[in-house]
Amino acid sequence: IAVAAATTTGNVDFNLLASGRIAGRVTDPSGAPISNVRVWLYDTASRLVATGMANAAGYYTTDEGVAPGTYYAASFNRYGYQDELYRNLPCSMFFTVGGLCDPTSGTPISVAPGATTSGIDFQLNWGGRISGRITDAQSGAPIVGAQITFYNASGRDANNATTDASGSYTTRAGLPGGTYYVLAWSAPGYLPRLYDGGTCP
Repeated sequence: IAVAAATTTGNVDFNLLASGRIAGRVTDPSGAPISNVRVWLYDTASRLVATGMANAAGYYTTDEGVAPGTYYAASFNRYGYQDELYRNLPCSMFFTVGGLCDPTSGTPISVAPGATTSGIDFQLNWGGRISGRITDAQSGAPIVGAQITFYNASGRDANNATTDASGSYTTRAGLPGGTYYVLAWSAPGYLPRLYDGGTCP
């Protein structure tokens, strides 16, 4: 668009296509609402394109509008529930790439222009959790802000946690039953270490 001094270049017009959203409710196995659970919306290339947060009654609507098309949804919580893909497929979305499941293995959701696709509900079951404490090997003082990653039996990222002021941590989302391996890392000035194993170079 060419612009000249002391002039206004007109007719720079747009025809905008209305975006769509998804909405639903997040509950526990008894049907009670779960608040502050985030719902992530992915496109067919497994890219995160929109999010929504469940309110006190468990209801959410994605904040961002998306282009008409097919999408997939997943939950993300910090309260010990097992996250899942829509619909009813247990799945950790700790990392989109390398995590326990591919978003596109869920049930496809159609989004139309200018419309909200409702009824995209999640009923989350309790999972197992792992907790512990990270301390200095010499002094026993707590290490604050250390990162802990949990891997499943196949060596894939399943969950994570961060130590608090007392050096304590607990997995965020609940884990499906099974065997896991734990790595403490990202503690400035300390070497990463596996539980109950050696120091990782």
